[in-house]
Amino acid sequence: NVHRVSSTSDICKIKNGKVHYNKAVLFGGLTFANEHNQKIPNVSKNVRKLIKRYGWMYLEGSRREINNISKIIEDKINTQLYTDFAGSESTFKSLSYEAPDILHIATHGFYFTYEETQGIQYYQTNYNVDEYLPAMKRAGLVFSGGHDSWNKPTSNINNDGILTAEEISGMNLENVDLLVLSACQTGCGLATSEGIIGLPKAFKLAGVNTIIMSLWDVDDMATEMMMTTFYKNLFEGYSKKEAFTKAINDVKEWNSNPYYWAAFIMLE
Repeated sequence: NVHRVSSTSDICKIKNGKVHYNKAVLFGGLTFANEHNQKIPNVSKNVRKLIKRYGWMYLEGSRREINNISKIIEDKINTQLYTDFAGSESTFKSLSYEAPDILHIATHGFYFTYEETQGIQYYQTNYNVDEYLPAMKRAGLVFSGGHDSWNKPTSNINNDGILTAEEISGMNLENVDLLVLSACQTGCGLATSEGIIGLPKAFKLAGVNTIIMSLWDVDDMATEMMMTTFYKNLFEGYSKKEAFTKAINDVKEWNSNPYYWAAFIMLE
């Protein structure tokens, strides 16, 4: 029963009791391109290579996911959903200083090595790639309109649908007790003596307490199952850790292959 913490000092802060929640904000079913059902061709190929070349595809399962979660929690706490073009980068940034207790983001997540950014149009257009690009600029989340910005120049990089870890680290999300990053590779980053530099560090700097994230490109069905089961357990009275462990075990019973369940981790 492993507890992951971002600092040894956090060992003293771990609490397994139930937390009382008042408000949840959920992002999902986001429209990344003007063509709502834009798809990446040949999806059986390496996902990272396809994203670098084509951009970000619509995630149909993410809409079902937040709708299912909403049905579980909406009669218990104030629940707000952002979908389609409403789930923009500016909408997310507006949560700074007014963040909910629970923040759930079902979208694309990414972390690219410095070498990988050399072949990505977005970085070639918006950054000086001749200089070393810090890891906090190479990790992030994709919001509404992110596909269009990824593939062509944008006039406003601060609201282009590509939210970098660097931008997140400057926000105030201290009120968020539980952040769920239902996206691929959200737990990845640059490994240093100071820990993993990427989305986990960014959200911790912003003040988030507990983070659920993934370490690789996760299966849509497994993700949907894990997330809905987690919230069901959480609002039945289990602690965050207990609800998470039980949800992982349910996915494991569905498919014992670690690919489907081992990607999900909880950072306290």
